[in-house]
Amino acid sequence: APPRFDVRVTCSGGTYVRVLVADVGEALGCGAHLAALRRTAIGPFRVEDARPPADPGEPLPLERAVAHLPAVRLEPEEATAAANGSILAPAGIDGPYAVLGPDGRLIGIWRDVGAKARPEMVLGPAR
Repeated sequence: APPRFDVRVTCSGGTYVRVLVADVGEALGCGAHLAALRRTAIGPFRVEDARPPADPGEPLPLERAVAHLPAVRLEPEEATAAANGSILAPAGIDGPYAVLGPDGRLIGIWRDVGAKARPEMVLGPAR
């Protein structure tokens, strides 16, 4: 039987691990392919912390789900506008960031685009 190797890869989103393995095999002159692929983490979420489908427990609070993102907290008037999907003043943050109401609850995810901050996802006023 050909030799087998276990490999752990830490990579960013969009990395094609199957292609990476094939490229390594080609570089070694022997060929290679995956027998199995298992994602063990994505962002701050690890498989060790996952709950089984039969016992999902309490839902993860939305604020915790985006805790890895930078965040800005808005004043009440801004929060009302944001909950309706308004464009905001830029926060000066590179990449997506959480927009929180004055009470710390998640309103949505925004991204600075030039002189404006545009919503990428808004939970809406019903939350």
